[in-house]
Amino acid sequence: MPPSPPLTALTVRDLVADATLGTRVVAGSGGLDRAVLWAHASEIPEPDRWLGPHELLMTVGLCVPSGSAAQRQFISRLADAGLAGVAIGEDGIAPRLTKAMLAEADARGFPVLATGGDVPFAAIGRTVAAANADRQTMSVLQLARLYQAVARQDTDGRRSGRYLRDLFGADLTVVDEATGCVVIGPGTIRFDASRSAAPSIAPLSSRSRSTALRSTSLRSTSLRSSPPTRLLIAGEVALDSLTLAHLTQVLAVEATAILQAASDQIGGWTHRLDGVLAGRIEAVRAARHHLGDIAADADALQVVAVPLGVPDQVALAVALAGIPILGLSVRRDTVVIAAPSAQIARLRELLAELGHPAGGSAPHTRLEDLPSAVEQATEELQRAQAEGSAWREYRGAPLTLLTRSDSEARHAIASVLRGLADPDPRATALRETLFCLLDHDLRWGATADALGIHRQTLVHRMHRVEETTGRSVRSTAHVSELWLARTAWRRLEFVEGSAS
Repeated sequence: MPPSPPLTALTVRDLVADATLGTRVVAGSGGLDRAVLWAHASEIPEPDRWLGPHELLMTVGLCVPSGSAAQRQFISRLADAGLAGVAIGEDGIAPRLTKAMLAEADARGFPVLATGGDVPFAAIGRTVAAANADRQTMSVLQLARLYQAVARQDTDGRRSGRYLRDLFGADLTVVDEATGCVVIGPGTIRFDASRSAAPSIAPLSSRSRSTALRSTSLRSTSLRSSPPTRLLIAGEVALDSLTLAHLTQVLAVEATAILQAASDQIGGWTHRLDGVLAGRIEAVRAARHHLGDIAADADALQVVAVPLGVPDQVALAVALAGIPILGLSVRRDTVVIAAPSAQIARLRELLAELGHPAGGSAPHTRLEDLPSAVEQATEELQRAQAEGSAWREYRGAPLTLLTRSDSEARHAIASVLRGLADPDPRATALRETLFCLLDHDLRWGATADALGIHRQTLVHRMHRVEETTGRSVRSTAHVSELWLARTAWRRLEFVEGSAS
């Protein structure tokens, strides 16, 4: 149902009552009180794509299809678009109007009119224009206010679209076609049904989305933006074709600019985090500088892992939400996001709105620890998916002060060292290699020299250590646990040595 027009607007009944226009009602008499704000002659296929609410379609019949089913759909599309009606010239050009078409018009209360062949459509157009001259003036003034409002908006204002509601009295929302993310309008991630009478539009394939939009009262218009977006109109708002044409052009430009800025930001995030995870010095330096801009000195870093899901959805959602992060990276079928710990709560809310499970790492204070944080977050994501929970966060092993008792020392050794505590030669060699690296403050060159082995051999052994213990010497939290286990081992060696 189209929005309510002004009470003073010209109606279809008024046009039919004007004997000079030679127009009579063929079907849909229940809609004679529909307002007519404009009359437009068109012979192109699918005229409903180009005309808006309260506009009268005038045609000699070239755009009217033949056949019962096609004509019924023709009337249905015109009614769904909110047109005032259709006037078909009695020139002998139009196909025969089927009973199915007229029945559909009656059922929908959609006026189908017949205009005599000696009456030019221009006469109807001039009548409508004269009757609605004040309305047209208001439309031009509204367009002027639209352009003025757009020019005054800052970045947040353009994203929120609040000025659109102020102008048109309804929520106008622009969504990205590929991901369903809100580009302009209320809400952070996707169209929010709680703000209107229309249902939520979740990320869908193009075919599914079209079906969903047709099955709801939500009005939808494609925008010529890059990438493609769609305008969703919820609530009662009268938009004639002139206003709609200008509005869609303005929003297409705005959406393109917003999405391009988001794409550039995502590219920078990806380049930065990929560089840090690869250990590139210049990337680490750039990341430190960026952290100084987005986080307090005391903020630690955490990594959040999310299923890839709809390609680019998570990355675009984070960018559009304006959450300050260090960077993000796609790892196989997972998106990992590195952010200050102070932003993790906002990320969790955003991901919950998208409906994605997520895993979080422990807080880390060094950029060099991020590879280990990625592993922690990914493992927690896998656990969250396995148990069906929305969020899991790595907490580490609950170790206490180990020197209080021998039983605590043995517990720490078993829980941290795992297979390295075995007495066989292989475990012994790996354990002593780990202890030597810890004793040399994680200096790889000094450790290799002390053990009398090649540096590459040391690297290979430490890979085996990490596989066996499930802990990495690149993680501050893990190193703390390994050091406590090493202290516990030495304590037991001292106790057992003294007893013997």
